[in-house]
Amino acid sequence: SKDGYVTGQITDIVIEPSSDKQTDLLSLSVAIKSVTGSVELELSTDHAGVLVTATNLSDNKLIYSAITNSSGNFTLAGMKSGEYSVVLSCTGYNTITLPTINVVDTTAFTLPKQNLSISRGKISGLVKIEGYSDYSGVRVSLLGTDYSSVTEKDGSFVIEVPSRNYPGGLRYEFTDYETSSYPSTIPVLTNSTYAVPDVALKAI
Repeated sequence: SKDGYVTGQITDIVIEPSSDKQTDLLSLSVAIKSVTGSVELELSTDHAGVLVTATNLSDNKLIYSAITNSSGNFTLAGMKSGEYSVVLSCTGYNTITLPTINVVDTTAFTLPKQNLSISRGKISGLVKIEGYSDYSGVRVSLLGTDYSSVTEKDGSFVIEVPSRNYPGGLRYEFTDYETSSYPSTIPVLTNSTYAVPDVALKAI
Protein backbone atom coordinates (compact mmCIF):
# COMPACT_ATOMS: atom_id res chain seq x y z
CA SER A 1 0.00 0.00 0.00
CA LYS A 2 1.01 3.61 -0.60
CA ASP A 3 -0.80 6.86 0.04
CA GLY A 4 -2.49 8.07 -3.14
CA TYR A 5 -2.52 4.63 -4.77
CA VAL A 6 -4.93 1.70 -4.81
CA THR A 7 -3.79 -1.01 -2.42
CA GLY A 8 -2.65 -4.15 -4.25
CA GLN A 9 -2.73 -7.76 -3.12
CA ILE A 10 -1.02 -11.02 -4.05
CA THR A 11 -2.65 -14.21 -2.77
CA ASP A 12 -1.77 -17.90 -2.49
CA ILE A 13 1.96 -17.51 -1.86
CA VAL A 14 3.57 -20.80 -0.91
CA ILE A 15 6.75 -20.59 1.16
CA GLU A 16 8.92 -23.73 1.03
CA PRO A 17 11.61 -24.62 3.58
CA SER A 18 15.15 -23.32 2.92
CA SER A 19 14.15 -21.37 -0.20
CA ASP A 20 13.37 -17.80 -1.28
CA LYS A 21 10.10 -16.89 -2.99
CA GLN A 22 10.09 -14.23 -5.71
CA THR A 23 6.60 -12.75 -6.11
CA ASP A 24 5.14 -11.64 -9.41
CA LEU A 25 5.41 -7.98 -10.41
CA LEU A 26 2.60 -5.92 -8.91
CA SER A 27 1.66 -2.46 -10.23
CA LEU A 28 -0.22 -0.02 -7.99
CA SER A 29 -2.59 2.28 -9.89
CA VAL A 30 -3.30 5.84 -8.87
CA ALA A 31 -6.31 6.02 -6.55
CA ILE A 32 -9.42 7.52 -8.13
CA LYS A 33 -10.51 10.11 -5.60
CA SER A 34 -13.08 12.47 -7.04
CA VAL A 35 -16.26 14.36 -6.40
CA THR A 36 -18.95 14.60 -9.07
CA GLY A 37 -22.33 16.30 -9.17
CA SER A 38 -24.65 18.60 -11.06
CA VAL A 39 -26.07 22.08 -10.55
CA GLU A 40 -29.12 23.82 -12.00
CA LEU A 41 -29.50 27.60 -12.35
CA GLU A 42 -32.93 29.04 -11.65
CA LEU A 43 -34.84 30.17 -14.77
CA SER A 44 -32.02 29.05 -17.07
CA THR A 45 -31.62 26.23 -19.58
CA ASP A 46 -27.84 26.66 -19.75
CA HIS A 47 -26.26 25.70 -16.43
CA ALA A 48 -22.64 26.39 -17.39
CA GLY A 49 -20.35 28.68 -15.42
CA VAL A 50 -20.98 27.60 -11.84
CA LEU A 51 -17.70 27.59 -9.88
CA VAL A 52 -17.35 24.56 -7.59
CA THR A 53 -14.58 24.74 -4.99
CA ALA A 54 -13.61 22.11 -2.43
CA THR A 55 -11.34 23.21 0.43
CA ASN A 56 -9.56 20.69 2.65
CA LEU A 57 -10.53 21.34 6.27
CA SER A 58 -7.16 20.31 7.70
CA ASP A 59 -5.17 22.25 5.07
CA ASN A 60 -7.06 25.30 3.76
CA LYS A 61 -4.37 25.85 1.11
CA LEU A 62 -5.41 22.58 -0.53
CA ILE A 63 -8.24 23.64 -2.85
CA TYR A 64 -9.77 21.88 -5.87
CA SER A 65 -12.08 23.64 -8.30
CA ALA A 66 -14.15 22.98 -11.40
CA ILE A 67 -16.65 24.79 -13.65
CA THR A 68 -19.97 23.24 -14.64
CA ASN A 69 -20.74 22.52 -18.29
CA SER A 70 -23.97 23.52 -20.04
CA SER A 71 -25.74 20.52 -18.49
CA GLY A 72 -24.58 21.61 -15.03
CA ASN A 73 -22.25 18.63 -14.52
CA PHE A 74 -18.83 18.88 -12.87
CA THR A 75 -16.00 16.67 -11.61
CA LEU A 76 -13.27 17.37 -9.07
CA ALA A 77 -10.64 14.72 -9.80
CA GLY A 78 -7.38 13.51 -8.26
CA MET A 79 -8.23 14.78 -4.80
CA LYS A 80 -6.24 14.03 -1.68
CA SER A 81 -8.12 12.07 0.96
CA GLY A 82 -9.74 14.08 3.72
CA GLU A 83 -12.71 16.18 4.71
CA TYR A 84 -13.74 19.05 2.44
CA SER A 85 -16.02 22.05 2.45
CA VAL A 86 -17.71 22.50 -0.94
CA VAL A 87 -18.97 25.88 -2.17
CA LEU A 88 -21.06 26.58 -5.30
CA SER A 89 -21.06 30.11 -6.69
CA CYS A 90 -22.13 31.94 -9.85
CA THR A 91 -22.51 35.63 -10.67
CA GLY A 92 -26.09 36.75 -10.13
CA TYR A 93 -27.00 33.72 -8.00
CA ASN A 94 -26.99 32.94 -4.30
CA THR A 95 -23.88 31.06 -3.13
CA ILE A 96 -24.37 27.65 -1.50
CA THR A 97 -22.05 26.02 1.04
CA LEU A 98 -22.70 22.28 1.23
CA PRO A 99 -22.31 20.03 4.28
CA THR A 100 -18.78 18.67 4.81
CA ILE A 101 -17.90 15.66 2.66
CA ASN A 102 -15.28 12.95 3.26
CA VAL A 103 -13.12 11.90 0.30
CA VAL A 104 -11.38 8.52 0.60
CA ASP A 105 -9.17 6.37 -1.65
CA THR A 106 -10.75 4.60 -4.64
CA THR A 107 -14.02 6.48 -4.12
CA ALA A 108 -15.96 8.71 -6.48
CA PHE A 109 -18.23 10.76 -4.23
CA THR A 110 -21.43 11.93 -5.94
CA LEU A 111 -23.18 14.97 -4.51
CA PRO A 112 -26.97 15.39 -4.67
CA LYS A 113 -28.19 17.72 -7.42
CA GLN A 114 -28.07 21.36 -6.30
CA ASN A 115 -30.15 24.35 -7.37
CA LEU A 116 -28.80 27.90 -7.32
CA SER A 117 -31.49 30.55 -6.93
CA ILE A 118 -31.20 34.00 -8.48
CA SER A 119 -29.86 36.66 -6.11
CA ARG A 120 -32.75 38.96 -5.27
CA GLY A 121 -33.43 42.15 -3.40
CA LYS A 122 -36.46 44.33 -2.78
CA ILE A 123 -37.73 47.78 -3.65
CA SER A 124 -40.13 49.28 -1.14
CA GLY A 125 -41.97 52.54 -0.62
CA LEU A 126 -45.11 54.29 0.56
CA VAL A 127 -47.79 55.94 -1.58
CA LYS A 128 -50.59 58.24 -0.37
CA ILE A 129 -53.71 59.17 -2.35
CA GLU A 130 -55.18 62.66 -1.99
CA GLY A 131 -58.63 62.54 -0.37
CA TYR A 132 -58.35 58.90 0.70
CA SER A 133 -57.57 57.15 3.96
CA ASP A 134 -57.32 53.77 2.21
CA TYR A 135 -54.25 53.89 -0.04
CA SER A 136 -54.58 50.45 -1.60
CA GLY A 137 -54.77 49.78 -5.33
CA VAL A 138 -52.01 52.02 -6.68
CA ARG A 139 -50.10 50.27 -9.45
CA VAL A 140 -46.32 50.63 -9.02
CA SER A 141 -44.28 49.57 -12.06
CA LEU A 142 -40.53 49.17 -12.42
CA LEU A 143 -39.88 50.79 -15.78
CA GLY A 144 -38.06 48.77 -18.41
CA THR A 145 -39.14 45.49 -16.78
CA ASP A 146 -42.24 43.36 -16.23
CA TYR A 147 -42.01 43.79 -12.45
CA SER A 148 -44.80 45.61 -10.64
CA SER A 149 -46.78 45.69 -7.41
CA VAL A 150 -49.99 47.10 -5.94
CA THR A 151 -50.09 49.12 -2.72
CA GLU A 152 -51.63 47.83 0.49
CA LYS A 153 -54.20 49.72 2.57
CA ASP A 154 -51.46 51.69 4.35
CA GLY A 155 -49.93 52.61 0.97
CA SER A 156 -46.91 50.33 1.29
CA PHE A 157 -45.56 48.23 -1.57
CA VAL A 158 -42.71 45.80 -2.14
CA ILE A 159 -41.28 44.61 -5.46
CA GLU A 160 -38.90 41.64 -5.36
CA VAL A 161 -36.42 41.66 -8.23
CA PRO A 162 -33.05 40.15 -9.25
CA SER A 163 -30.05 42.08 -7.90
CA ARG A 164 -28.76 44.74 -10.33
CA ASN A 165 -29.21 48.41 -11.25
CA TYR A 166 -32.56 49.53 -12.67
CA PRO A 167 -32.10 52.84 -14.54
CA GLY A 168 -35.77 53.29 -15.49
CA GLY A 169 -37.09 54.09 -12.01
CA LEU A 170 -40.72 53.66 -10.89
CA ARG A 171 -44.12 54.77 -12.18
CA TYR A 172 -47.20 55.20 -9.96
CA GLU A 173 -50.69 54.90 -11.49
CA PHE A 174 -54.19 55.25 -9.99
CA THR A 175 -57.47 55.87 -11.86
CA ASP A 176 -58.43 59.56 -12.06
CA TYR A 177 -55.17 60.62 -10.44
CA GLU A 178 -52.04 62.15 -11.88
CA THR A 179 -49.37 59.62 -12.82
CA SER A 180 -46.22 60.11 -10.80
CA SER A 181 -42.73 58.70 -11.10
CA TYR A 182 -39.42 58.13 -9.38
CA PRO A 183 -36.95 58.72 -12.25
CA SER A 184 -33.69 57.78 -10.53
CA THR A 185 -31.64 54.63 -11.04
CA ILE A 186 -32.45 52.02 -8.39
CA PRO A 187 -29.54 49.83 -7.24
CA VAL A 188 -30.83 46.55 -5.78
CA LEU A 189 -28.37 44.50 -3.73
CA THR A 190 -28.68 40.85 -2.76
CA ASN A 191 -30.89 40.23 0.29
CA SER A 192 -31.39 43.95 0.87
CA THR A 193 -34.22 46.45 0.48
CA TYR A 194 -33.96 49.75 -1.41
CA ALA A 195 -36.45 52.25 0.02
CA VAL A 196 -37.65 54.94 -2.39
CA PRO A 197 -39.03 58.30 -1.13
CA ASP A 198 -42.73 58.51 -0.22
CA VAL A 199 -45.10 59.63 -2.98
CA ALA A 200 -48.42 61.51 -2.81
CA LEU A 201 -50.78 61.21 -5.79
CA LYS A 202 -53.02 64.15 -6.57
CA ALA A 203 -56.49 63.95 -8.06
CA ILE A 204 -57.05 65.16 -11.61
